[in-house]
Amino acid sequence: MKDFPDHAAIQTQVVAKLTKKRGRPIKLDKIVREKHVYFFEYTDTFGGEANYTWVRRFLIHAVSLMAAMRKFRHETRADRMDKDYDAGEVTRYNERHACRCLFVEHADEHKIEYTKKVTHKELT
Repeated sequence: MKDFPDHAAIQTQVVAKLTKKRGRPIKLDKIVREKHVYFFEYTDTFGGEANYTWVRRFLIHAVSLMAAMRKFRHETRADRMDKDYDAGEVTRYNERHACRCLFVEHADEHKIEYTKKVTHKELT
């Protein structure tokens, strides 16, 4: 699994720099957080298993997984998603009251290059 930087330490450094520059303290909510890239694969199910008769792929840039899920649900008008399992790199969510599922994973450079070759939509 990927190691992510310590956001608290980064925010403290940024606050110190900006406070020194302005001469007064700043609010933390004005700091722009680092965005992560998530790869979403949305497809139908048959008998509880992913069927792939149709599939929609998304690269979503967001500060957290919850923010990425909000962007995804806004784009697809999907119902509430319940976590089915978490296999470490890939997490599967099942949509309530529908035969559809969603696979979510962090996108690295190889996954981004792959998705540029296949049909996908990029949400920022």
